[in-house]
Amino acid sequence: MWASEKLTMTTIPVGGEDCLHYTQVVWSKSANLGCARAKCANVWIFVICSYDTVGNVEEKGALKKQPLMDCGIPSLVHKEDEGQQCLRMCLRLEVAVKAMAFPKTDKEMGTQFSVAICLMAFTLAYVSLAQNPSNEDYLNVHNAARAEVGVGPLTWDATVAAYAQQYASKRIADCDLIHSTGPYGENLAEASYALSGEEAVTLWVDEKPHYNYDANRCVGGECLHYTQVVWRNSTRLGCARVKCNSGWWFVTCNYDPPGNIVGERPY
Repeated sequence: MWASEKLTMTTIPVGGEDCLHYTQVVWSKSANLGCARAKCANVWIFVICSYDTVGNVEEKGALKKQPLMDCGIPSLVHKEDEGQQCLRMCLRLEVAVKAMAFPKTDKEMGTQFSVAICLMAFTLAYVSLAQNPSNEDYLNVHNAARAEVGVGPLTWDATVAAYAQQYASKRIADCDLIHSTGPYGENLAEASYALSGEEAVTLWVDEKPHYNYDANRCVGGECLHYTQVVWRNSTRLGCARVKCNSGWWFVTCNYDPPGNIVGERPY
């Protein structure tokens, strides 16, 4: 994300409000790097990188003070004696547990879960090349996760992909994480930046530690995106991504046959 700000760099002096993460990344006098990542009590993720010697120096002996963006609780604070930058992304995920293609009762419908994850940040601007992900961007991460548990690969299906694209287009107006309730299994994600197909699927796969196979349930966090990714009987995949009117990006993947069948195991 920081390196992508290179696209916004112009001939304005260092200290412009669009590229300071990038300029710190490539600052010639910054020779030593240290980074850390932590999960906050409110389930947000905090990422920081510190640089020595400090970059983004406006004039000798002076560090250009960057404007603080309020990203919620807790507030982000920089130490004045270090070159630092933090990362902000907002991601939301949604998954449906379906026992039937068209559930009729509460028992058949199962349970619908949603999870919101924000990577808190001290950031100025993020610009991404908005090229549409390729089929392989989605398939490769799915199939790597399936191979880890001995499940065969998914194949791309044009019919399922067309369904995903049609539904994603309906969400352009509001970007709401609302399920299509169609004949397929479905994982949804959205972000405040142009997350790639690979990134979206990785978010779902990263739930793997929360799936307890022996108990066949989620423990310590969400896991139902992951179980759909590796569901053995799901063999065909179609995904789509759109940019919403709000500027957020919406990603959907559909699975045929659907997974997360109540009372069954993924593999």
